[in-house]
Amino acid sequence: MNRGRLAAAAAAALIVAACGGGAGSANVPVVAPPTVVPSGVDSTVAEAADSLADASFVDAAQADQALALQEEARLIVEHTDSMWEAMAALLDSGRAVSVGDSLAATAAATEGGLALVRLDSLLRSGNADMQALAAQTGRLLDSAEVSLERSFGLNPFDNRTRVWLAQVYGLQARRLGQVEAYDRAIDELQKLVLLTPDQHTVWAMLANNYFYVGEWDGAALNYEKAEEV
Repeated sequence: MNRGRLAAAAAAALIVAACGGGAGSANVPVVAPPTVVPSGVDSTVAEAADSLADASFVDAAQADQALALQEEARLIVEHTDSMWEAMAALLDSGRAVSVGDSLAATAAATEGGLALVRLDSLLRSGNADMQALAAQTGRLLDSAEVSLERSFGLNPFDNRTRVWLAQVYGLQARRLGQVEAYDRAIDELQKLVLLTPDQHTVWAMLANNYFYVGEWDGAALNYEKAEEV
């Protein structure tokens, strides 16, 4: 074998050696051995081969993190697609809201809105003791939820009702400790940002609810969206 072929073979061997050794325990730190330069191989070639190996491969922890991010992205896309499909099916169903249903929906939404107004006045007054305040808050939020969900059932195309429902769910979580209500608020707001992507308030509400449940990435992303519109 001539000198040139020997150098090429040795360089290839160095790359393979530098890429190996991934089968050990992930909890035990691995100290890379010094680069061994075979006889007859220029040290510059050896260093270049070692550098190429380092640049071409990632460790097991980075690979696992990348896979986790890919799965998270896939689930987000899948969830978004399912929401679009559900709304498209509703729009394509040919369902029309009758005049009677529209009037009844408006009346129910007004009832829910008035319950929220009464709650706001109650919270601002500061006259009730904490126990009485909690009880009244629970009754008003329950009343608002029932009225708004009835309104939404009669007219699912009213985005205002979605906003008020999301507010009720968020208040149930924060004021009454019903943590699962955050999920309902987030679900409604995710649909709303698809339907009204130019509404700053809706993006900000969604970001706030992500923040409350400790989903920092979702909060940051939606705060940025709120700033853009």
